[in-house]
Amino acid sequence: MSGKGHKMKAYTELRAEYLKKIDEKTRELENLKSELAGVERLYRVSEGIQETIDLPSPEPNKAQRKVKEYVLGAVVKRGDRGVNVAEVIRQGREDGRELNQSSVSSLLSRLKREGTLKLHNDRYYPAQLDLSASTVRPLRPVEAA
Repeated sequence: MSGKGHKMKAYTELRAEYLKKIDEKTRELENLKSELAGVERLYRVSEGIQETIDLPSPEPNKAQRKVKEYVLGAVVKRGDRGVNVAEVIRQGREDGRELNQSSVSSLLSRLKREGTLKLHNDRYYPAQLDLSASTVRPLRPVEAA
């Protein structure tokens, strides 16, 4: 292969690398934008600017969207007390909803991975909440009198 052929091959490989990197960074940026939108929604609800959590479209199906909205609302409602899976399911029953334990658990984990929620001492909290020792205290057993 001539010198010009080697340069052309090197250019083509370099170009392919750059295009791959652009695709990767674009995906990362889209994920960050989605994460930011979730945190902004939680902030608006927690500040009373917005009454419910409106979810971005498109969602896979309406039933899943309703469960996600309900679970996010339960987490925001509990604020610095946080929630666990059992509490979300119990609250759902009280509100006349039958929630599947594995679905709620999976949803909370996914929202944590996406950065919408934080996990601290086996409890989920809104991501924007400061989880310093002064705001989140573990539950203590009540002594019998």
